[in-house]
Amino acid sequence: MIFPFLIAKRYFFSAKKKNFVHIISLVSLAGIAVGSAALILVLSVFNGFEDLILKMYNSHDPHIKITLKKGKTFDPKSLKIEHQNIKEKVYVLEEDVLLMYGSQFSSEETKKTQHIAKIKGYSNYNNIPSIGRDLALILGADTSHNNPSLSVFVPNRNAKTFLHRDPSRNFYNPSFINNFNIFNVHPDVNQKYIFTNLKYLQNISKRQNHISAIEINLLDENEMEAVQKKLQADIGDDFLIENRLQQHEMLYKILNTEKLAIFIILVFILVIASFTIVGSVYMLILDKKKDITTFYSFGVTKNQIKYIFIFKSVMSSSFGALIGIGFGTAIALLQKKLELIKMGDGGFIIDAYPVLLQTSDLLYVFLTVFIIGLLASWYPARFLTSKFIH
Repeated sequence: MIFPFLIAKRYFFSAKKKNFVHIISLVSLAGIAVGSAALILVLSVFNGFEDLILKMYNSHDPHIKITLKKGKTFDPKSLKIEHQNIKEKVYVLEEDVLLMYGSQFSSEETKKTQHIAKIKGYSNYNNIPSIGRDLALILGADTSHNNPSLSVFVPNRNAKTFLHRDPSRNFYNPSFINNFNIFNVHPDVNQKYIFTNLKYLQNISKRQNHISAIEINLLDENEMEAVQKKLQADIGDDFLIENRLQQHEMLYKILNTEKLAIFIILVFILVIASFTIVGSVYMLILDKKKDITTFYSFGVTKNQIKYIFIFKSVMSSSFGALIGIGFGTAIALLQKKLELIKMGDGGFIIDAYPVLLQTSDLLYVFLTVFIIGLLASWYPARFLTSKFIH
């Protein structure tokens, strides 16, 4: 294979005449370069959005979450939760609640806004209650009011029906929150959660000493799966222990599926662009017909001649891929540093398109282009060399 490679290298690096064959070769190389650059840019932007979304979720989610498989709440005293990698262990209780915002329920003059939400109590929460920004907008709640009153109705588990108009039949006595903060994590949390102290929520829901989950943060998140397996063995099968990936398993699946779909679509476009490779190989073989006859007369085999043009084509496509990857990488880095392309005035949480370059994407793009170039040149090289050599 050394001889075909050397001849192919000579064809690739030798000065080319500005003829039709040269133009076709440049068009082929440019098409591969543009396609490779597009792959890098689109994958980098998608990685940027994926990283942004996961960071928003991960800012709120623990490394490991323990819940009961059957039932809603449990007493954590009997559980053995010990591991040297545990940084923080938080007891959590979560309840569905009816919220009402206004001065007092007895006042008919004040219009009161009602909304179903979730309240989450943490054992390590020591601040005044906090309400999600979107939820606050729905309720019309504002901490700047002179006397803001947020009433929390926890469903009465002993109620037989929820058809009564009188809230006292359906809920425990309301709890009044006259002082609260507004937080902003991400939309899914902002529009439905109130955060508060565990003891407070246990009291108003009449679930003393009971929790719905244990949230664990680790010193080293790389040991997340190992800690998960150890805790599962210690606690038993009555409890569900989920790591951070499993807590939003559907989200991760959607993100990975979308990335794969985008990659396949762009590769398909690249395959269409690679038809110029077929034309380039065809024109090159026609242009080098005399060389083919000379090589064959000197004892070069058909296979060796075929590999000359295959190697030349692969060199061209690989060179085009490297140019495209370099160009795409440069644009992605400029976007990350200078934020050249903005998101627009749509109320996004970021101003410019996020980008995140991953080494694996660079490698996948190059290998994809390499394989496409090899397949696109194989048949025309084999067919035409056989046609010209008898």
